[in-house]
Amino acid sequence: MTTAGAPITVLLLAWMDLLDADVVLVLALVLVDVRLALLGSVVAWVSGERSSTRVFLAGFVLAVVAAATVVLKWQLTH
Repeated sequence: MTTAGAPITVLLLAWMDLLDADVVLVLALVLVDVRLALLGSVVAWVSGERSSTRVFLAGFVLAVVAAATVVLKWQLTH
């Protein structure tokens, strides 16, 4: 629920015509990417370990790959 809550809230803004759909899609992508980038650091924190630069960079690479996938899909289907 917490993972999807923020993107759903942002997407609801487009559904209610409060924001432009393209802006909302980018905001939802950014929210998900930030969560992906910080995923390794959060797991390290929960397990009681110190987060390393390597863990953060792995999350950042994951977020970049996810964003590239979304942009590619968007370009191919719209």
